[in-house]
Amino acid sequence: MLEINNDLRFVLVAFALVWLGLTIYVLLARIVHSAVTLVARRVQEAVLAPENERRRGRLLRSALERMAADAETPPEVATRISDYLVRRYGASIIARARSGRRRWKRVQALRILARAGADAAVPLLEEALQSDDEALVASAVAALGGLGDRSASEVLVRGLRGNRFARSRLAAHLNETSAPIDDLLLPLLAEEEPQLRFWAATLLSRYAGSPSVASELVRAVGDVDPSVRAAAVESLAAGSSPAAPAAAALLLGDPVWFVRAHAARALRDVDLDTAHIVAPLLADESWWVRAAAKETLAARPAAARAVLLDYLDHPDAFARNGAAEVLQNLGILDELLAGGVEVEAHGDRPSPALRILAAGGPRLRRAAALRNGLDVEELERLASR
Repeated sequence: MLEINNDLRFVLVAFALVWLGLTIYVLLARIVHSAVTLVARRVQEAVLAPENERRRGRLLRSALERMAADAETPPEVATRISDYLVRRYGASIIARARSGRRRWKRVQALRILARAGADAAVPLLEEALQSDDEALVASAVAALGGLGDRSASEVLVRGLRGNRFARSRLAAHLNETSAPIDDLLLPLLAEEEPQLRFWAATLLSRYAGSPSVASELVRAVGDVDPSVRAAAVESLAAGSSPAAPAAAALLLGDPVWFVRAHAARALRDVDLDTAHIVAPLLADESWWVRAAAKETLAARPAAARAVLLDYLDHPDAFARNGAAEVLQNLGILDELLAGGVEVEAHGDRPSPALRILAAGGPRLRRAAALRNGLDVEELERLASR
């Protein structure tokens, strides 16, 4: 009975504590709510007072400007608000965009002008691009990229020339512009600075179908700078230019490894039989070049099969192993193993399946055995004959 009374006492005390806590919470919540309501009423009375009409207008304008410049505001909403603000307060917004004492106010004004498509937007953004304030320059570049029209692209190209900002960012915005700008980019291929020629060759990829652009990119394939050569051949291939295969074939023997790798990959989507000129790269000293060659050969199964069987006896171990890997990845090894493992095919020469297994090494043999339900030790024994 004593135990029951103790349990009941504990339950009652716990209930009382819970009830007391809830009561305190409700009282505090009401106090806070009343205080907030009182402050809100006082603010409302102050704002709506007749003598505060001008302040009310400033508050509304400030709120609208923040919304118009905020990246989170939906574009169509931001554009409509910006249009209204420029019509109503255009002169003061332009003045602030030109020489705002506070950076964030100047950035805000520039964004509003850009989103409204105001005539003054591009010249003022170019002016901001010359600033020593990196954050202001970054905002100007983003706003120009958002415009995406011809006049904004002209400014971005001038920024690219003058190295006013990270060229990769400028190039990214130029690549997204909807206006045709190949005529702005082509002159950059003749610049002395290699980095400018590189970005020109890279950005011209979407115009490589044009004969005039393709001819300039073909010329860039012979550039003294390897990064320009690599970018030019990549752009020709990306633009499906008829000149791409010959340009890539020319660069397969380039002295710089990453140029050879780009050239090999450029031939991956070419609708021609290029396996015989890519296969020698399986013996390249660079891993990246060998990987690019394997990717390209794997994209042409029929041609690869005909060429790579001869590479299984190549004097270079990398070439033998690469050929075996491609033949495995294409399913050719499993196709051969499905008919059984023959030790001899013609005279004393091992069958193609065993030659692939021998060239591919232990890991390839173990994987092949597991996939085809064969004994690993037996495959090892046969491959070593």
